[in-house]
Amino acid sequence: MGEWLDSQLAVVGELRSFGLDKIEEMTGDRQSAEELLGKVDAQCSEMLKGKLEESCAFADSTLLSEKLKEPLKKSLKELDNLLCGKYPSWKDECGLVRTQANDGSVEWVLPEHVQKFKEMGELLMKAKDD
Repeated sequence: MGEWLDSQLAVVGELRSFGLDKIEEMTGDRQSAEELLGKVDAQCSEMLKGKLEESCAFADSTLLSEKLKEPLKKSLKELDNLLCGKYPSWKDECGLVRTQANDGSVEWVLPEHVQKFKEMGELLMKAKDD
């Protein structure tokens, strides 16, 4: 994946150089060409940022969460069945505690996070820094 990204960035770099040369040919001024291309870069970055923010908002949305809920439940049940077959006491020995929060959500958390999860529930699971 890293090699592919590097190759794509190299192509973008070549395209930028080509564009800069063409703008310079049209304007007759390298500095003006660099300024114009800088404005194009800024506009493209802003447009991409907006699309990225939209994508992230969708990924965090309740709609996506609801679509994933049933497949995740099925996957977890299958994983539980696989583990219980070979390790019947895996739930007792995994080091996590099944905890229900005040908001009704249920998760397996580390013992030192039980109280915080009970208080915060799903918000704790969505927190990026905790």
